[in-house]
Amino acid sequence: MSSNDLYGLIYSYLYAGGLLAAGEILHRVFGIAQQITRKIVHIGAGLWIWAILILFDSWLISLIPFASFILFNWLLYRFRLLGGVDEEESSPGTVYFAVSITVLFGLFWRGPGNSPDILMVMLPLMMMTIGDAAASLVGFAWGRHAYQLMNHRRSLEGSLAFFVFALLANLLTLHFLPAFGLAAVPLSLSRHILLAGFATAVESVSPFGLDNMFVPLGSAFFLYLLL
Repeated sequence: MSSNDLYGLIYSYLYAGGLLAAGEILHRVFGIAQQITRKIVHIGAGLWIWAILILFDSWLISLIPFASFILFNWLLYRFRLLGGVDEEESSPGTVYFAVSITVLFGLFWRGPGNSPDILMVMLPLMMMTIGDAAASLVGFAWGRHAYQLMNHRRSLEGSLAFFVFALLANLLTLHFLPAFGLAAVPLSLSRHILLAGFATAVESVSPFGLDNMFVPLGSAFFLYLLL
């Protein structure tokens, strides 16, 4: 383990602890709704994948933070330890999201300058990070036209928000990857639209938090087909 790997682990756990604490303070002290504080934590956790790209020398060590949070998030969910993240009706989505990140980094990330399949990691995870949060917040605030698929309730406003923000996340990810020293295969706008549309469709039929696993992993497979 290099010094960069050690500092990467320290920064990752400090960041995660601060993020959870911030969500809990916003919920308990300032009265922010749990639907909002949970998504703040969701976005913050998802955006940390960018830090993984630059902090670690060893791709194997870089898996440790998110892999350990599979168990940690399950404990938080099982015992409802943080009201800003999990309430009685909450799904184990935080657990599934940690699984998705660990699996995709484990399959396709091989460290700085050695990850030709980086799009298979970044695009699915950024669509889930940004698109899911947008869908939840827009649906919560402005969702008026509900629909139900596979016994799971969604709103047209939320699904449209997911598509728009997933597409935007894809475009911005491709724009910023070169700044991290990573070359990415360019995608046409039509393929971006297809990928965002596929992710939106998967999200709309995924029950009880499973979108956090089905969307990233399914989108990675669909992206493989597009490429």
